[in-house]
Amino acid sequence: MRILRHPPGPQAVAGCILLLVGLLAWFLYGQARGLTWQFDDLINLRGLTRASTQDGLVGFVFGGIAGPGGRPLALASFLADYAYWPGDPWALVRHTLVWHMMTGALVFMFFLAVLRQHERLQERAMTLAAAAAAVWLLMPIHASGILMPVQRMTVMSGFFVMATLVAYVHLRVRLAGRGTVVPILILGLVCGTGMALAYLTKENGLLLLAFVPLVEWLLLPNLAAPGPWRLWRWGMRISFLAVPAALAWRLWDTWSRMQVRYTYDREFSLAERLASEAVILWEYLRHIFIPRAALLGPFHDGHAIWNWKSVLPWLAVLAFVILLVATWRMARRGSAAWRWAFFALAFYLAAHMMESTVIPLELYFEHRNYVAALGIAGLVVVAVDTALRNASSKAVVAVVVLVMGAYHVIMLQQTTSLWGNRLLAGEMWYQAHPSSGRAAQHLSWLYRQYDFDDASIAVLDRFSSAHTGRIDIGMQALDSSCRTGTGAALGERLERLIVEVPELRNPAGVAGTIGRLGGAIRAGKCQGIELERYKALLLALMENPRIQHMPRVRHHVDHELAAIALVQGDNEARLGYLRQAFDDYPSLSGAQVVARLLFAQGRNDEAIAWIEHALARSPDGLSRRAWGVTLGSLREAIVEVERLRSSWKLPGGDDQPGGVDADDHAR
Repeated sequence: MRILRHPPGPQAVAGCILLLVGLLAWFLYGQARGLTWQFDDLINLRGLTRASTQDGLVGFVFGGIAGPGGRPLALASFLADYAYWPGDPWALVRHTLVWHMMTGALVFMFFLAVLRQHERLQERAMTLAAAAAAVWLLMPIHASGILMPVQRMTVMSGFFVMATLVAYVHLRVRLAGRGTVVPILILGLVCGTGMALAYLTKENGLLLLAFVPLVEWLLLPNLAAPGPWRLWRWGMRISFLAVPAALAWRLWDTWSRMQVRYTYDREFSLAERLASEAVILWEYLRHIFIPRAALLGPFHDGHAIWNWKSVLPWLAVLAFVILLVATWRMARRGSAAWRWAFFALAFYLAAHMMESTVIPLELYFEHRNYVAALGIAGLVVVAVDTALRNASSKAVVAVVVLVMGAYHVIMLQQTTSLWGNRLLAGEMWYQAHPSSGRAAQHLSWLYRQYDFDDASIAVLDRFSSAHTGRIDIGMQALDSSCRTGTGAALGERLERLIVEVPELRNPAGVAGTIGRLGGAIRAGKCQGIELERYKALLLALMENPRIQHMPRVRHHVDHELAAIALVQGDNEARLGYLRQAFDDYPSLSGAQVVARLLFAQGRNDEAIAWIEHALARSPDGLSRRAWGVTLGSLREAIVEVERLRSSWKLPGGDDQPGGVDADDHAR
């Protein structure tokens, strides 16, 4: 009996590629199991502790501060991790890894749908799409976005972006050549819904406005319009220009506030940011193509700042312009590889329009390339396919591909395993980025976890000595010295901090440190430091122009001054500081504290007026409703007490109810 043997079909090959790559990615990322929390996790996820109550749930999901949109969908996803917070960061990362895998599946579906529209690539579309998804899934530059728990926001936004692009391509192919407006409205509705979902996970989901036209123009050029041609053509143009137009409008509309942010919150100007980003965009490309595990990580806050007096930023811009022009000219000659090269470059630059231009964000984060690297994955696969078909020696091409693939897998393994060895990672990240205050703080914290107290303080001292004005680091060193009883004389440390206040460089860092330090001083753990000298530090901070222009930081300093007033028995000063802290950065708990203090002092009319003031400052959305319910109940209780108080007036005009002293009244 003769057995017929058939080579596996493209579906089987693609399925095997995706299955093996998925298992490999899961295995490689599993080596990061020992990772720890990172700098943005606590501030964004701490409300998860209170999510077991209705008010806490609403406050956590709709009270996000990571961006202007609040990112409620991303925050809602963390509710599934409630049982693991704050004890198990790996559990949160494992959940994010599932999103990464699902996004990889969408990347495959996107490339499959697009490649089937290219005559020269149709036959190999299934295999090439699987290979492109594999390249994208295993890119080491994605590691920090996946392994930092809070950056699930980036991964989820990428998921919704890819889901929208997949839906767009499939519908676009089906609706091609229709003559009515209805298909255009359907495509607009689908893309608008996807963009809204992506925006509610992270604001750069708005970049879909630019991604869709790029896919339309460069990857689907031969499809007939899905409706009236002029309407479709101008709609695509308007969509692509919407993001740069919105950024230009934002720059003009918020110019004064943006300049305040650059002047007082950042160590670079708008011009310096643009010059630096031109160079950084090339650094990202270097890490995509030739990654190095030691240089990939979460800490880049000490990145070099460039200006336009240097040659390098100009060369970076010129190189991008030359590449865009050259690839476009070659693409117009009909080359599929060059068309993909132009798409990869244009898509990459479009994906950085928001986070790498005028908005005063930090300079460098690797997770900004999560979607930006999409076109590069496609380019790599198409270029390899072209080389294999045209090269005189296919063996050479195959060897190069295998070597580069193995190199990237090894780099991903080294990166994830480094994250899993938290102490080694902290030391290597600080060694690779000695100008990063976060790297120094992270290493110091790790040393403290292992009871290496002297080493922990030494790291902070070394960094603060080398970087004048980093009072936030000096305050952490003082706090650690107070708690461990080691290091230099505490009084001398405090006096040095007071002297350096005018040179303060990182005001935001003060907010994260001052509460712990103040608590240690008030608890008597800082021998040799008088409360008045600590108060002098706080007052000096309040005089610093950087802090004067940062309400959120003033909020924390005011709370510390209020705590000192409590210790000193000055209730009126305490109320004043707490009111100012609320006005600087309104919070429901802050409003409640002030109202209850006024009520406890029998100042019911002031308490009611304060509640009205607080309600006027409440946030929008469901959070406003939560504020209204909580503060409204408190107001009704005070009004009822005041009504009873009035009904208890004694004859003769005595306002004090008989048999009820002030303490009972407050209760």
